[in-house]
Amino acid sequence: MTTIAKIIPIHPEVAELLAQQEAAITSKAERISSLEQDVLNLGRQNIALAAEAETAQLQTQQIESQLAAADARVRELEAALVLASLPAGSRDNVIQMVREAGGGMTANDIRRDQHIRASIESHIARLVDKDKAPARVRHVCC
Repeated sequence: MTTIAKIIPIHPEVAELLAQQEAAITSKAERISSLEQDVLNLGRQNIALAAEAETAQLQTQQIESQLAAADARVRELEAALVLASLPAGSRDNVIQMVREAGGGMTANDIRRDQHIRASIESHIARLVDKDKAPARVRHVCC
């Protein structure tokens, strides 16, 4: 403003008003620049948080999947223990009923059944001392 006042004579009150407006404009420009930086920083933070949230979601899904698999395994082992505690004839009847309900067994089902039987025997052997086990448990596992 002082340049204009030197070239063109301006009334001192007008010069003062122009100086005040120039200062206000400069202050607002600085504030706008500061706010733009804040917006950029918040955008970066938002992107980082979104990436963290996506990672957490993927980890949660993976953990839930592992938990579901573990739950299924626990249910399978519980059922196997119940089945193992039955007398041989009853156990075979239950297995036959399950086969019939499932519409017959495929080769994979048979392998799985053999694996379950082996797993049952292994678990029972670990859980029970063979010499101290009741006769029906010894019959199943020994």
